Amino acid sequence: MKTTQLCTALMTMLLASLTSLAMTERHAAAATPPSQDAFYTAPAAMPSVPSGTILASRPVTLALPLAVKAWQLKYATTDEHDRPVVAIATLVVPILPYLGTRPLLSYNVAIDSLSIDCNPSYVMQGGVVTPSTSANFGTALEMANVVLALKTGWAVVVPDHEGLAMNFTVGPMSGHAVLDGIRAARSYTEAHLHDAPLTMWGYSGGAQATMWAAELAPSYAPELRFKGIAAGGVPVDLVSILRYVGGTYMSGIAAGGVMGQADAYPEYNAHRFLNAAGRKLRADVRKQCIGDLLTNYAFKNLSDYSIVPDLAGEPDVQAIAANSRLGGRKPAGPLYIYHGYWDQAIPYRDVEGLVDGYCQRGVPVTFNVDQLNHVTDHFAYAALGIPGAFAYLQAAVAGFVAPSTCR
Repeated sequence: MKTTQLCTALMTMLLASLTSLAMTERHAAAATPPSQDAFYTAPAAMPSVPSGTILASRPVTLALPLAVKAWQLKYATTDEHDRPVVAIATLVVPILPYLGTRPLLSYNVAIDSLSIDCNPSYVMQGGVVTPSTSANFGTALEMANVVLALKTGWAVVVPDHEGLAMNFTVGPMSGHAVLDGIRAARSYTEAHLHDAPLTMWGYSGGAQATMWAAELAPSYAPELRFKGIAAGGVPVDLVSILRYVGGTYMSGIAAGGVMGQADAYPEYNAHRFLNAAGRKLRADVRKQCIGDLLTNYAFKNLSDYSIVPDLAGEPDVQAIAANSRLGGRKPAGPLYIYHGYWDQAIPYRDVEGLVDGYCQRGVPVTFNVDQLNHVTDHFAYAALGIPGAFAYLQAAVAGFVAPSTCR
């Protein structure tokens, strides 16, 4: 990557984060935390409507440095058990007209939390997550990617893809919520996006949601045809990740992820493995955003919270995690997947294997491993990967076919 590209990526992220954080105080008074906002509650009885149906909507003001129209959409979707549930998405459309048919990007934030107050729909309004501000900072950084698309004239839908239950790391829930968020955005009459060319993009936890949406789209939402899909730092196998980050400064991912999985699949009763520290952890993580998880549980092992020495090796835990393992389906495409070789959160070999599997299924994949002599990590490549990912999506929308790197 050229130095100018790196500087552009880093400066864009910095400016977006500073702008969003500076505007937080102005908007925070008007933004009600989701935990206190009736808009974030599901109907007493879910209506019998198709997934993607809008149940309610409202205009919102966002902490973005652009002239846009924005709405929150409450829509019907399905959870990891294919039960009807509700999700929220933020739809953003530039004020300026677009020459031609305006594209729609589903930008999927790495929410990585079990607290509903850490959702992007709240933080994008400048809402302050108390006592933590880690969600504000993390989402503000990712708004650089949203701003890139908006400045290009694209519309962007940002789903709270974990659902109201905050099913962190639960792939099927996130995939459904992303696809139904796109359906809702396209059907929202005020946005005029019914025939918008479609793209998706996400990094890390957002990449899990993106790739689950890609794998589910052919069967769950076959009417959605994507011009291009970009995903970086893709979490492929949760058991592999648990073992990879255990005892490191990224171990908070394991702490939160295990609780998200166990809560989503109570039929396995994985909570029975928790010791006293684990039961406290279960209660505490429901109030924390990703920055808190990384700070509060760094250098811990799952054995610190369980009554068994190898929680990731328990058959029930592995069975739960298998429900969110990527690679079992032929995804919609074409795909642009990017990853740092020395990524300290997601094993490179897992992503390499995922790409090989997609290639064997006949999916066109452009696989971009870091270009800085294999030295970039998970956080660095979140910034370094921006120019390549967005350039790929722009080219895809314009009708250019990227060369596949499949062997």
